[in-house]
Amino acid sequence: VGTMCAVVAEADDDDDYSYLNTTGNIGKRRGWNRKAIVQRGEKPRTPPTHRREEQREKYLLVDGYNVIHAWDDLKEIAAENMGVARTRLLDALSSFQGLSQYRIIVVFDAYRVEGRQIEEIIDYHNIHVVYTKEAQTADEYIEKFAYDHQKKYAITVATSDGLQQVIIRGAGSSLLSARELKEAVDIARQTSEAAYRKNQRARRVSLDETLTPEVQQQLEDLK
Repeated sequence: VGTMCAVVAEADDDDDYSYLNTTGNIGKRRGWNRKAIVQRGEKPRTPPTHRREEQREKYLLVDGYNVIHAWDDLKEIAAENMGVARTRLLDALSSFQGLSQYRIIVVFDAYRVEGRQIEEIIDYHNIHVVYTKEAQTADEYIEKFAYDHQKKYAITVATSDGLQQVIIRGAGSSLLSARELKEAVDIARQTSEAAYRKNQRARRVSLDETLTPEVQQQLEDLK
């Protein structure tokens, strides 16, 4: 497997006016002191510092089989061929990744597969796919990832498993139901298609503007 500090501080008077420490200027030092005087026994105030919160990389973990069985079109395909349904899901999420800020990990149960001692992790285009090891469910893999990386990454989990949703919330992760993921994928696809059509129209207008009327007429005659 494979989904975003500046410190501002005031300088001290001694640093600003270090040349006043010379012998010839000792007597003039007071004239450069700030008006604010620290009262006896009172601690000097430390200038506030402003730190920009470092943006964490965004990860989207998808419970593969849970989503397949929750999406009507994939559920229907899975009844005939689960392999095809998996590919359709991966294709949809691969397209979605290109339009989102997420690193996407799709996790499939393989806990009934004997002899698999470690997870199988592969790249599918621009997303990552995990097949869990023997005796490990997708839920367990996702929950462990969420707990292990909750401080490092901003994690969102896509599942409609009620129990897993409760556990994931406890790990500080965000949640998407399978239906909400479907809506996000569809909206991203529609936005991409609309942008493509707009770009194609713009290119056609640009081409027409560069052609002479004679050439345009010749192209029309060829149609």
